[in-house]
Amino acid sequence: MTMDQEIWKNLPWFANGRLEEADRSGLHREIERHEPLRRSLAWEQTLREAVRLESEAHVAPPGVLAVVLQRIGSESRRGPVARRGASASWLASLFSGWQWTPQLALACGLVVVQLGVIGHLWTA
Repeated sequence: MTMDQEIWKNLPWFANGRLEEADRSGLHREIERHEPLRRSLAWEQTLREAVRLESEAHVAPPGVLAVVLQRIGSESRRGPVARRGASASWLASLFSGWQWTPQLALACGLVVVQLGVIGHLWTA
């Protein structure tokens, strides 16, 4: 591995402070002399800070995980929920409160007969 490759390979370790002191001092001198290394170091440090802030932002308060897992468990015991397509959902919501009883079937049949009689009289 060439010296340049070694420097670029060690740059992330330098940025997070985990590079051994012997390598750190040599790399520090190279960073001071070369602008591309300084820009890359700044980018590495910015990236490191962004990752740190992101990981801190998603820490949930104690007990939240237990509540979520309990809710997931209770919903999974209920079983799968049947889903209908969007075109069937408006029709289902229209008749959601109805039950097909014999009286309702008779009333619907009577409406069909009346429509037939009205249609016949209309065309005659």
